[in-house]
Amino acid sequence: MNRGGALILLLLLVAGLTGWLAYDRSPSTEPAALPASVRAAEVITRDTWFTTMGAEGLPARTLRAAEARYYGDALGTELAMPHLTVYREEGPPWEVYARRGWVKGDGASVRLEEDVVLERASAPGVRPARLTTERLRINLNDNYAETGAPVTIVSESDRVDAVGMKAWLGEPSRVKFLSMVRGYYEPR
Repeated sequence: MNRGGALILLLLLVAGLTGWLAYDRSPSTEPAALPASVRAAEVITRDTWFTTMGAEGLPARTLRAAEARYYGDALGTELAMPHLTVYREEGPPWEVYARRGWVKGDGASVRLEEDVVLERASAPGVRPARLTTERLRINLNDNYAETGAPVTIVSESDRVDAVGMKAWLGEPSRVKFLSMVRGYYEPR
């Protein structure tokens, strides 16, 4: 491939990956799994990093990946070792890690799988939180995350185990557990 063709493919990747940053008014759906017969990525990048700026000119989200494989607008982008940072107006950001992920073709959502960790550091008036699960879907337009899988959240000496969860990562942050909720709370 000549240099001009490589540059065009790189620009297509940047456009596709930054598409997840754009506002999408259509309802988000789960990204489709890539058929096993279709495995030729249009563009592959390593050590990818994109930051979305909010309306105020401050960072809203940062997405990093050890490797990104862009399959076109209809299929989206496959991520290896994704790390998503969701910045908040006040307090520490939410950090989300996984072994693999998938950005929907229109960029409205990301699906994370295998050893998913969602955590927030402590700050004055804010307790640290660490949530673990095996699958998590995040709607990027609303900073909303959900899973139907088992979840565990730990905050200092408190712990909650449940099956299924909805989480709002913006202001104010909150979590709703869906079923089989068991918790341990240590009085202060």
